[in-house]
Amino acid sequence: METDAVTFDDDTQAVVDVELSDDEVAVLGVSWDANDDPGTVEYRSRAAGTDDWSAWQELDPASDGPEPGSGEAAQAQTGTEPVIVGDDTEVEFRTQHDAADAQVATATTTTTAADDTVARAASASAASATAAAPSLSYVTRRQWGADESLKKCSVDISPGRVQAMTVHHTAGATGYTKAQVPGILRGILKYHTQSLGWCDIGYNMLIDKYGGVYQGRSGSHSQSVIGAHASGFNTDTFGVSVMGTYSSPAPAAAITALGRVGAWQAATWGYDPKGSVTLTSQGGTAKYKQGKQVRLPRIFAHRDTGYTECPGNGLYRQMAAIRSSAAKQLPSMYTVRGAIGTYYSKHKATTGAPMMDERQLYSPRGAYQRFANGSVHWSSSTGAHFTHHGGKIQRKWAEQKYERGPLGYPATDQARLRYRSQADYQRFQGGSIVSHPATGTHSMVGAIRSKWKALGWERSRLRLPTTDERQLTSPRGAYQHFEGGSIHWSKATGAHATTGAIRSAWGKQKWERGRLGFPKTDEYEWKGKVRQDFQGGYITWTRSEGARIRYT
Repeated sequence: METDAVTFDDDTQAVVDVELSDDEVAVLGVSWDANDDPGTVEYRSRAAGTDDWSAWQELDPASDGPEPGSGEAAQAQTGTEPVIVGDDTEVEFRTQHDAADAQVATATTTTTAADDTVARAASASAASATAAAPSLSYVTRRQWGADESLKKCSVDISPGRVQAMTVHHTAGATGYTKAQVPGILRGILKYHTQSLGWCDIGYNMLIDKYGGVYQGRSGSHSQSVIGAHASGFNTDTFGVSVMGTYSSPAPAAAITALGRVGAWQAATWGYDPKGSVTLTSQGGTAKYKQGKQVRLPRIFAHRDTGYTECPGNGLYRQMAAIRSSAAKQLPSMYTVRGAIGTYYSKHKATTGAPMMDERQLYSPRGAYQRFANGSVHWSSSTGAHFTHHGGKIQRKWAEQKYERGPLGYPATDQARLRYRSQADYQRFQGGSIVSHPATGTHSMVGAIRSKWKALGWERSRLRLPTTDERQLTSPRGAYQHFEGGSIHWSKATGAHATTGAIRSAWGKQKWERGRLGFPKTDEYEWKGKVRQDFQGGYITWTRSEGARIRYT
């Protein structure tokens, strides 16, 4: 790779002749001392040997840069975005103000046979990866020929998680061939490190117009690598740049590739690619002062946070399509297997698409996987069963610590009660949850649930529960209220229901805290009366006498 620097001869204008053979490509950019201000930088180009100049185009300052205050920022130069030049071209630059100290850097690289092979493989993998792949296919730095000796420092790693993806374009020609792409990447690396003084290439990933995906900044993709792509908003974001200028819409292949990378990031870090997030500005060249909290889409454009045209008006108008593409491709990032996979294959309409890989649970042992509409939990004793996201039954289960609580794993799917309209239930290892619009959603466990079952569930006089089970401490026991009465339990007496007038009389004498204590029996017929026995006596009822308490 050859690098040349040209100064501005008359302090405001510089002409660069880029003479390229058929197998060469060049990346150009303008840099200057941070204390200088050349104002607006523009460029135009023409094919060598012609008089037909293009219109002047403004070249954005590199607002994609290191985070303010970082070690990388301390050694950085100020400059423009790079311009890609793919043919024998004469390029002219001009600045608004005096630019005597500014330099035009030109990085020329030769396209090799290996580049052609790599670029074609990148497009092929991009096409196949859209079908189904749990991870992202991309061309590594080694494969596109990154010169690792150009890196000026080690990249920084955020202790946090990636929260969003930032979309860019690199600026410059879009007429490049597949074979020229690796050379363009090498030129961008050279410009970012040698002319702008950054540690490494600024973008975390780059995409060509054919849909090929390429690793940008070095570092593990399982870590939140801090790039130099959106000054003030580099931390916990993932910068992806499409190669070229996109004042017109980008090709469909590039949009699909952006969606695929967006889906991969969403899957890796566990967020909704069509959602939003609040990020805090670190200052620098961002639109927002340091400390300002900004609500942004999970996939946002560079211009949303910086004073820049990036990623171009055409690509900016495609941001909604990129988010939709990411959401559509998200399920392909996950694998569904085993017992949960068997359940999913039979109930796809209920579960929706997978939203994460299966995760193991260890106390108690089992597994679960989240889907668009809910979660499937599995244990060896219960099998695989589904709970609905946002549903009242799942919320109640969550209140009780999911499988770690007294209910354990779900033992059935949610179903409708046979003898009560609008009432749903779901059984678990340790009990049940019952939900109805009029009575609320309540869990039932242990002896109280067993008593309700023995009485006939919702067909009994008790009908549906109106509270969860509640503990009593003096004397020790538990109770649960229903539409038609209550069930009380103590270790000495077991679980028994109270209803009607007998329940009212018992309540008036302070329930289990009164002289009667806990009920010892359910109601039964006795000498033409209805009777219920308690620890400290009994209550009888007749139509003529009503309820009468007898203490023993």
